[in-house]
Amino acid sequence: MPSKNPLLIEAFGQSKTIREWSEDPRCPVGQHALRTRLVKLGWETERAITEPQHEHLYEAFGVRKRLLQWCRDPRCRASFRNLLSRIEAGWDFEKCLTMPERNTVYAKPRKEPVQRLPSGREACFTALGETKSLKDWSKDPRCAVRYLRLRDRLIKGWALEDALTVPVDGGNPRPTQPIRASSVPIHPKRDLFAAFGERKTLAEWANDSRCHVSLRTLRARVANGLPFKLALKPKKMTPSPGGARTYQAFGEIKTVREWADDPRCAVSVTHLAKRLANGAPLEEALVQPVHVPPELGAFGERKRVCDWVRDPRCRVTYHQLASRLDKGWTLERALVTDPRPPRGGQKETANGSPAGR
Repeated sequence: MPSKNPLLIEAFGQSKTIREWSEDPRCPVGQHALRTRLVKLGWETERAITEPQHEHLYEAFGVRKRLLQWCRDPRCRASFRNLLSRIEAGWDFEKCLTMPERNTVYAKPRKEPVQRLPSGREACFTALGETKSLKDWSKDPRCAVRYLRLRDRLIKGWALEDALTVPVDGGNPRPTQPIRASSVPIHPKRDLFAAFGERKTLAEWANDSRCHVSLRTLRARVANGLPFKLALKPKKMTPSPGGARTYQAFGEIKTVREWADDPRCAVSVTHLAKRLANGAPLEEALVQPVHVPPELGAFGERKRVCDWVRDPRCRVTYHQLASRLDKGWTLERALVTDPRPPRGGQKETANGSPAGR
């Protein structure tokens, strides 16, 4: 018969359940956040109980705001995604805000502004004095090609009138400025792209070992007109204009990427940049490894909670298992007890019976 002793957390010389620790005056976070820190993130017990929530504030012009609030500030001249990329590259934050996007290492220089078009499959395009969606233009009697070829021509930078009227064997006019990536629909599991003598969808290419970028990056590169083989190559981090920001530790001065390549660094460049952006000391950000969720014991085995959910002896979902542990259930009882539907809106208690009985 499984034991009814609740799962107790020891800290500061006391033993309490997660619910009791969340109500302790020393704990500044709620019950759900405390459980996530202990079970999923694997934090040390005393740190998980006492550490306050991070606000992730960035300072510029004598003001501290969250990154999303800075994006809405009239002094910000970059998008949210560009701000993250610049911070990861080690730029000074005021420079991240004030530098226009056309001068960043991630955006192509534009000779003339491009009109913003609505995104999605129903994006409208204007030509020959009319405005229609791409599907409607492909059905127009003046369109000499099918929908897929029309879309491919726009991706390659053709003017819409040329893409509509030039037949398949009618030549290849010089491309104009490419259409924005969000304006031309590309289906990642339907449209085929050729490289290395093979034809696959974008989703299949993203899982190929020769592709060094994510599906989202690959789709954006193809939509921006980049040759497909180049779109598969890894993204190179080049120094920002005026030089990348440097950091000092262990008596050395390096950029974020150079520190990430240092053998003393225990995390990736993304983790390192995020830690520095959150105000962590450089030496601590370098040597502190990523936390691994703790293992819990039952049936003579020790596994993480996510692994116990996949065990054939587990009869509940991840959220039900975490909720039972939070209520003080033992791990074995939480795993093998069948879920009971609530009666009249009643909830289960720690002993498995409906509340109020």
